[in-house]
Amino acid sequence: MKQQCFRLLQAGEIDCKRSRIYLILKNYDYALTLKPNLYFSTEKSVIKAVSKSRYRRYKILLKAKSMLFEADQQTYIDLDLFPQGKGSSSIFSLFDHTITSGGNSRLEYFFKNPFSEYELLNDRKNSILFFQHNNISFVPDKVKTDFVEHYLLQGDYPTVFSGFRAYEKAIFNFFKESNAHYIISRGIRYLIDLLNDLYLFFVETGKLECPSLISKYRQTIESSFRLPEFSIIKSLQKRKRLYPHEIERLDLIFRYTMKEKIRELLTIYYDVDVFISVASVAEKRGFSLPEYVKQSESFIELTGLTHPFPENPVGNDLFFNPGSNMLFLSGPNMAGKSTLLKSIGVAVFLAHIGFPVPAL
Repeated sequence: MKQQCFRLLQAGEIDCKRSRIYLILKNYDYALTLKPNLYFSTEKSVIKAVSKSRYRRYKILLKAKSMLFEADQQTYIDLDLFPQGKGSSSIFSLFDHTITSGGNSRLEYFFKNPFSEYELLNDRKNSILFFQHNNISFVPDKVKTDFVEHYLLQGDYPTVFSGFRAYEKAIFNFFKESNAHYIISRGIRYLIDLLNDLYLFFVETGKLECPSLISKYRQTIESSFRLPEFSIIKSLQKRKRLYPHEIERLDLIFRYTMKEKIRELLTIYYDVDVFISVASVAEKRGFSLPEYVKQSESFIELTGLTHPFPENPVGNDLFFNPGSNMLFLSGPNMAGKSTLLKSIGVAVFLAHIGFPVPAL
């Protein structure tokens, strides 16, 4: 559906009169819903005729289109970006030293959604550099995050608080604890631990010079903990036992009233897992973070470019710009021509997800 939307944009119009179109803005992690009664066109007369809000949505669509860096399935296969079989090498596996399942999913999301927005690329690059250059004492917890995800997926969540119901459940579970009660109570305890760990970590980062994305994460977490719903979380960190009414209230908060906020905070937790993983790979293998330049003409400059798979590879220097955009590549069989071409493709792709590249 996303590809269909962008093809319609390229053709000049989107007609949503007959169906709903959900356009996922790859770099903002949220979905924009175009309602059936909206109609956009690149013709100026039509743009002027629509309301300001509709015109604003149209501009958002154009911005999303301009930020795309599209790679088809064949490119993913040719560059070995993802494993093609059990035990096969891939660029994804090279960077995947994440601890949590959520971190692994976020890393996969980054790989499947390359983009071209200058500010966003620099934000991600600088975040990885931050974890590479600082001794960060943060170890994501796989057991707790996996259990919390299982807890959040449970059905039959509360929609209103009832102290009577909370103690009624407690009495029944005192004699024979149900599986549902175990998952809820343990999931709440683990989620409290994760949120407090995340909060304390970002409080510590406030003492360092942080890039804009890390600062944004810290502001999000600090503002979340100032909410009335979250005020109880810090005080419960050292408590070994939660009372039934506290479990009931927290379950209501975590799975109903503040579920979007909880998901946002967990996403930050998983992003930290990814950044730590990628930073460790860059440090261990001597990869370099790409430099992005704002200018109208496209160019690429690579120094000491290698492919990450071969042992003891030989580096190559390359430079392309509009005035010098052709390369004659020759040599005998098995001389490394295909490897060099793949190296260029891998470096360009990694640069468009803000990751370090195998070059100097």
